[in-house]
Amino acid sequence: MFTSGPENGEAIGQFIGQPLYHASLSPDEYRQRLAENGFQVVAHRAQDPDCGGHTVWLARRTAQ
Repeated sequence: MFTSGPENGEAIGQFIGQPLYHASLSPDEYRQRLAENGFQVVAHRAQDPDCGGHTVWLARRTAQ
């Protein structure tokens, strides 16, 4: 399980009053990278209102 940005891009936010760099791949790129590394996406919720508007991914390792 991990969070990402909702689309490809970069942003500067704040954490404890300090600048914090964020970068994200596109959803298609995440799916491709996960598959290349033996993972299957179980769930993907972009800007999920039940999770504070975060984009959440759940993936599982596929049998090899």
